Amino acid sequence: NPATMMNSAINSYRVNSALEVLVAKQQISSIEADSAKQSYLHFVANDEVRKCLATFDEKEDRLDVFLNHAYKRFNVSKELVKFTEIVLVMFHGNAAVERSFSINKNCLVENLQENSLVSQRAVYDAVSNMGGLASLVITKRLIHAVKNASQMRKEALKRKKEEDEKVEEKKTSLSEEIKQIESKKRQILQAAQEQALELEK
Repeated sequence: NPATMMNSAINSYRVNSALEVLVAKQQISSIEADSAKQSYLHFVANDEVRKCLATFDEKEDRLDVFLNHAYKRFNVSKELVKFTEIVLVMFHGNAAVERSFSINKNCLVENLQENSLVSQRAVYDAVSNMGGLASLVITKRLIHAVKNASQMRKEALKRKKEEDEKVEEKKTSLSEEIKQIESKKRQILQAAQEQALELEK
């Protein structure tokens, strides 16, 4: 809520609490959390930002749209954008967001990944915008998409696995390089010590 964001007495505490929860639930990494926090604190400390936040009207403005425009205007970090998107999806900030996102309590399950949650919300919003299930038109394109959904999911999981494997390979390679450097360092030190002993004789 923009009013909370302008309240220096509680905004830092609340953003810290939210980030701790998301890190614990593995929705974001600790590095992303630190970056989001720094970007947020810098954002709310800006006088121009505070003037912008003061224009928010709970009755007229959608919080997600309002913050999106503000973030683009003041060029915040991508980590803060990601954090805000997750918070808007998972929690209620005001009536405008609540109307759009209250269904989330029925979507959330333990260990649900961010992409899955966002996808569920996208489906819900699309159906709602068409007037609900009763107004939904089942097209050939929709049927085709449903038929291909399982295969697309498998391909996405495969890509994710390959990306994770590449990251692990890089970590392993880097670890081996470090070990080799440390080994060479020990050999050089040992040789230097032996030479020093020879000179002392």
